[in-house]
Amino acid sequence: MNSQFESISQILSLSYYDLPYPLNYCFLYFGIFPEDYPIWDERLYRLWIAEGFIQAKGEKTLEEVAEAYLNELTQRNLVTLSQSFLIRHGKFYGVHDLMHGVILSRANEVCFSRTFDGNKSRFRGAGRRLRISGSIENVLKNIGDTAVRSLFFSDIKERLTESFLVALFKKFKLMEVLDFDGVPLNILPKEVGDLFQLKYLSLRYTKVKILPKSIKNLPKLQSLDIRHTLIQELPAEINELRNLRHLLGYTLNKRSFDYYDGVQLHEGFGNLEELQSLTMFEAHHGGIGLMKELEKLRKLRWLGVSKMTSETWRGFCASIRNMKHLQRLCLFAKDEDEVLNLEYISSPPRFLRELLLLGRLQNLPKTIPKFRNLCGLFLNFSWLIDDPCKWLKVLPNLENLGLEHNAYVGEELHFEKGGFEKLKVLSLYKLDGLKHIEIDEGALPALEELVVFDCLLLKEGDEAHIRANNRGHQHQLPNISLPFIYISISYHQVYFVSQKTCFCSVFSVNAKPENRNYRM
Repeated sequence: MNSQFESISQILSLSYYDLPYPLNYCFLYFGIFPEDYPIWDERLYRLWIAEGFIQAKGEKTLEEVAEAYLNELTQRNLVTLSQSFLIRHGKFYGVHDLMHGVILSRANEVCFSRTFDGNKSRFRGAGRRLRISGSIENVLKNIGDTAVRSLFFSDIKERLTESFLVALFKKFKLMEVLDFDGVPLNILPKEVGDLFQLKYLSLRYTKVKILPKSIKNLPKLQSLDIRHTLIQELPAEINELRNLRHLLGYTLNKRSFDYYDGVQLHEGFGNLEELQSLTMFEAHHGGIGLMKELEKLRKLRWLGVSKMTSETWRGFCASIRNMKHLQRLCLFAKDEDEVLNLEYISSPPRFLRELLLLGRLQNLPKTIPKFRNLCGLFLNFSWLIDDPCKWLKVLPNLENLGLEHNAYVGEELHFEKGGFEKLKVLSLYKLDGLKHIEIDEGALPALEELVVFDCLLLKEGDEAHIRANNRGHQHQLPNISLPFIYISISYHQVYFVSQKTCFCSVFSVNAKPENRNYRM
């Protein structure tokens, strides 16, 4: 068995040795993370950039170059796509177990990275990149050198104390990457400002409440991730970080309407002209003044704004005209009474690919066709009265559509032939008035997934059903008595799955009425 494993490893190693620099280093980076650990693509890009693996090429941004590198690793079958949420949540990548072993072996050979198992007080590998797992009790005693430049944690059970962190920062003053993702951490001491070489800082999924003002002493910081922390307000000193490219900060809350909380910014953040990601900040905190600051951020690719009012909305729509590179936009109203009037966006950013709107729209404007490059559209609490399909079907590149939380309050959605040519995923969630979904023959030709959840009127009854029209016949698909339906269309079949009962039946959309095929 060992000889067989060695033979496979040797074959896999040939693929690694064929990689040019810096693709080989980008590939070895998967060995820093535990086995079977899915890694978000954009997290990889930011880490690779902070490590210096990515260099500018022509007019491409560093992030676009990093994306090309990841695509090449995937095309070479060295890296696999673990999960894909079709735009909305990004893509997650990983490597096969055998390939992970090869990576660890090669990483050890070139002193790329090492792991310290605190439970066994044992090192594995060598290099300037260190992952600490298990107990932290003997970490500082066992790590004798100060050459660590990138530090990661995994499977840490005990809370990281302030004294431990101060000693850690003192020992590794030249750190460039510091990733506390998911670590039991309640406080970030002011001594973090002594890490003057730091380029990447992640506090994601920690319980840190305050970002120290000493953050201003990190002039090289490129990425700051405070998502899902307890931080509600950023210090004004953040505006001095002129090299900051990504500022990510939002938290999921338990409210039924605006289910994400942004962070509060201070005037002057317009000085962060290198920003490509800013998500999300609260508009009502600074009012129209903050909207004017946005006009200076002309390199933004990803923008999220919460707590929008009618006043700040108009100011925002004026600022967005300067965002020529914007690709992803998330906008949340302050409450259910605030109206987000899309008519004010008379000229949408040309490269806008994803739009998430949470707030009252009342109707879809005639300007919708101008959003022609949209790949993902997600509407929440829009209270649309007219069937939105007749307006949205003209979007030629739409792949993912979500109508959620009473985005539409009518009774029927009608998908006609000739529209939604590229739609792959359709999500209908908590549409309280929806009774019918009608799909014409030839409509939705590219659809792969249809998810219907908590649409309570789509239940068993004479007039409440999903219909597929074919050759002049109206086919009533199986009546659904439960509020959850998952439908996956594959080879012209529709699968209905109920989580509660594990009931599954199959209906062939293109079959004649007498040829329906139901299977348990």
